[in-house]
Amino acid sequence: MRSLPLLVVCLIVVGSGVIHGLIIDRWGSSGDLGRAVASLQQIPNEFGDWKSQEPTTSAREPISAKELEVGEIDGYLARIYTNPANGSTVNLMIVCGRPGPISVHTPDICFKGAGFEIVKQYQRHQIASTQDNSETAEAFFADFTKPVNAGEQNLRVFWMWSDGIQFFGPDNPRIAFAGKDFLYKIYLTRAIERVGDPPETDQCVSFFKLAMPILQRSLFSEQKPKI
Repeated sequence: MRSLPLLVVCLIVVGSGVIHGLIIDRWGSSGDLGRAVASLQQIPNEFGDWKSQEPTTSAREPISAKELEVGEIDGYLARIYTNPANGSTVNLMIVCGRPGPISVHTPDICFKGAGFEIVKQYQRHQIASTQDNSETAEAFFADFTKPVNAGEQNLRVFWMWSDGIQFFGPDNPRIAFAGKDFLYKIYLTRAIERVGDPPETDQCVSFFKLAMPILQRSLFSEQKPKI
């Protein structure tokens, strides 16, 4: 019976190590991650009336090599989509990597480093697909502002994650995606004139309603839920 306490301690230590390993994605599958990164290239340049353009060579890369290294980002896509019909512009960025690092660094942290302050606590919003209202994405959104010359610069940002099965925004993504082989994080960003407008009529929402089923086919086609 004296060995029982030692056995209990060993089980606790091993169990904690396994849980921690799942959270930081210590044993992720590089093959699945590679396929997830490659799937980014399947995303089309057009979604209906929305046409895209890649960043020009003279412009700063959306994510520097140092940022890719620090953020442990294995691949990303960054495009600017414009709708000529109404003149709206939406910036789409999708980063992909192991769940541990990709689940952190939300915009309320990242944008602060660029001088932006969040206007109020971020909120959730459900985005329904234009093709099937039963298909929805759960995203967070928030408005950010910073002083510029005599005025201010305002941004609205929507963000969510995907494990290759659905788009959603859990309260604790680090825990929610523990044990997954890869993770996408999706950002939709646009400049706004004023903060506080309702999300229902936001152009980021209009864009994603149309883009969601196409992104599902592009990113999820080779990903199957594990049984």
